Amino acid sequence: MTLRFLEMLISCLALVGLSRADTVVYKLDGSWPRNSSLFTAPIFSVAVNQQNGDVFVAKRNTNSSDILQFSRAGDYIRTLPITDAPLSQVHGITLQYDYETGDPLGLWATDVGDGKFGHTVKQYNLDGSLAQVLGTSGVAGTLLDPIQFDHPAEVAFDDQNLMYIVDGDGGLNNRMVKLGAGYNVQWSFGKNGTESHDFRIPHSVAVLPREGIACVADRMNNRLQAFDIRKPNPRLIGSCQMTGGQPYSVRFSPDASHLIVTQLNNDTIAFVSLSSLTHAACQVLGKVKLQEGSKPHLVDVDLTTGAFYVGLIGTTPNCLRYVPAKSRLDARQNA
Repeated sequence: MTLRFLEMLISCLALVGLSRADTVVYKLDGSWPRNSSLFTAPIFSVAVNQQNGDVFVAKRNTNSSDILQFSRAGDYIRTLPITDAPLSQVHGITLQYDYETGDPLGLWATDVGDGKFGHTVKQYNLDGSLAQVLGTSGVAGTLLDPIQFDHPAEVAFDDQNLMYIVDGDGGLNNRMVKLGAGYNVQWSFGKNGTESHDFRIPHSVAVLPREGIACVADRMNNRLQAFDIRKPNPRLIGSCQMTGGQPYSVRFSPDASHLIVTQLNNDTIAFVSLSSLTHAACQVLGKVKLQEGSKPHLVDVDLTTGAFYVGLIGTTPNCLRYVPAKSRLDARQNA
């Protein structure tokens, strides 16, 4: 697969959903969740169960973290009984799937704590029991064999269940790591810098599973970088600069027409044209401006409904649900 082909793929995926003249509009679903009083501490991340629509919400307390489970309708289900390997400071959570059956295989969480449980990537079963821990608990490091992390930010998976980790929410590393079967390292790239393939805090990663494209929110470089992740030496497909604030989270919309990007320091959620990844500047198709001090952190998308959920870590911790609003695109499709 050539670089030119991947550039064309990005453009075609975007054009299927939106033309350059279209805007993207989402509206707040004020009915979700039914009881937001449960959000008593900053909400760092969200993961949607694409099989049934349940929403897992990661809440970081003073000395520990909880993962709460809600239904798509907003009903509180439970708090996962995580006891085998507690989360000291949860950052990102991600669900892994069997891509043949669609069944969830587990919930992965990155722990950026500096205590004895931190600097790890943990897999939990959906009943809260521990499945495995990657990295050396409580030890920050740069090694690849055995793998070590320093404030790992988030993980994602492709359709072969290969894992992609952005490692470096501050600390020693500024890299993306690919793990294969048995969680052996297949490749790793990135250092602290401003050139292509470099990062200054790779804070979030999203993958188009079947297409083999990963997009990274390169936070302190104020940019998004997209890579061909199928190759032994990942190639840069495109990069675009964000304006108005550093990108903290990135997710593909269900139709892959745009990216959902949080800008924490500006209390903004921006909707970026996928095709603009091959241009110098990110084209913003629309945005949501939150109340000052909200600090939107990481997001996840419900691929069935098109809604997205965002965790807030600011003065009023919360998890918000936004649903697609009708646009000119809807009007054309329904004409």
